[in-house]
Amino acid sequence: MIRKLCARLDVVGLNGYNYLRSQCAYDVAPSGSLASVYHLTRIQYGIDNPEEVCIKVFAQKDNPRIPSVFWVWRSADFQERESYDMVGISYDNHPSHAPPLGPPLPLITTNWIR
Repeated sequence: MIRKLCARLDVVGLNGYNYLRSQCAYDVAPSGSLASVYHLTRIQYGIDNPEEVCIKVFAQKDNPRIPSVFWVWRSADFQERESYDMVGISYDNHPSHAPPLGPPLPLITTNWIR
């Protein structure tokens, strides 16, 4: 499955979808899986109506791993790190899983100042 996904994403990138408009992740509660959603746009000079495509990739909650698209669209860096931080999807071959903003997890602590 992962090889098929990587091949499809490479084809999408090579077909001119040169802009990763957004990436998000969410919990698909009833199915027991997590989803990573990519909104891609083909931007060309002189084209008034850019083409767009939405790709959803699903991963099981027990081992949420998805190939990173960082090497195709560099703008995925911050967005995949945020999805890892918030939802827990691990993006294979991503250069860093450090939180995009702020301190490392856990963000919520029981050590309250009183």
